[in-house]
Amino acid sequence: MVRPIERAVPRTRLRLSAVAAVAFAVFLVFIIYAANRGIRHPGHVLVEALPYGDKFGHAGLWGVMTLMANGALRRWLTMPVWPGRAMRVPVASMALVVFVTLEEASQFFIESRTLDALDLVANYVGITVGSLVFRALSPSSGADS
Repeated sequence: MVRPIERAVPRTRLRLSAVAAVAFAVFLVFIIYAANRGIRHPGHVLVEALPYGDKFGHAGLWGVMTLMANGALRRWLTMPVWPGRAMRVPVASMALVVFVTLEEASQFFIESRTLDALDLVANYVGITVGSLVFRALSPSSGADS
């Protein structure tokens, strides 16, 4: 049975977005690994040259990762925020909040790293902005797809 072209295109886009998200995640893992080992990469030069470059870097990297992960996963979680009120949150965003919190906390135990609460705040800002951009670009406006 031949599938209609309308169904094949979204699956292809979904696969491409998943590949892109995984590739970007591998890039982030490399950055984290290099930082944990005390290895400097070319991005450090740019980050150190800009005022608050480290914080903008955290927000930008995690914002892009959030947008890409949500685009690949496209799943929503309904969370209570107030009695009688609920908010739909992308699942990938919640997973990334847990990951960046644990990753930042782990820096306490790594000699070459510095635990910095403002880095964590910048990560959260990036995840929030990435989530809001995803919500704005999502044709379903929060519906499961």
